[in-house]
Amino acid sequence: IGLHDAWDAASARRAAALFARRKGRKGTAIAADADALARMVIDTLTRRSAQVILDTALAEDGIDSPPSPLIDAALAKHSGAARIDIGLTLPLIGLGASAPTYYPTIAQTLGTACMVPDHAGVANAVGAVAGQIRIERSIRITSPSEGRYRVHLSRDATDFASLDSARAAAQADLDETIRIAATAAGAAEAKIAFDYTESAPMIEGRALFLEATLTARASGRPALAPPT
Repeated sequence: IGLHDAWDAASARRAAALFARRKGRKGTAIAADADALARMVIDTLTRRSAQVILDTALAEDGIDSPPSPLIDAALAKHSGAARIDIGLTLPLIGLGASAPTYYPTIAQTLGTACMVPDHAGVANAVGAVAGQIRIERSIRITSPSEGRYRVHLSRDATDFASLDSARAAAQADLDETIRIAATAAGAAEAKIAFDYTESAPMIEGRALFLEATLTARASGRPALAPPT
């Protein structure tokens, strides 16, 4: 409907027109045309965004959120025998490329001012760079028979004569695979942490090994440039 002019508007319009033909619960089309569908989506986005912002503000004030019908009526500017009103005392600051398109309407719904800083469109990209990449991988160690420990490695399963050897092999395999995965995900220098859990119930006074899981967690800042 022309509120946001980035990307491929023609394809978006065609997709919206096709989606508008889908049948609702009453067996009729969910929207008359692409424009009607787009406005339905924007109205829903505005209402739900306002609800989430209100929930956050109320939680900050230590107040439980009122029942949803009451919030819905307040946001819809209900006018009847009762006056229902709710909003924000603080301005709403919008970040992201689409902030100028949607946040002014959300702020209006909440009865507050909207502020969209200069260069708000790159805020998400800055957040991605400042964030963390986290990856988790696990390997199971089982015991097909007493004295044999089977490590289910990423490539195949291998048996060992001792649990210590099996655990060392699992850790070496995990360390290699998770570092490769972290690099592929864009991490510059991943830190690896391992967590080992074991199931070995006591049977007739001695521990009977059933299985164990070794988990590796990799975390690191995104690389600012692809590896050379």
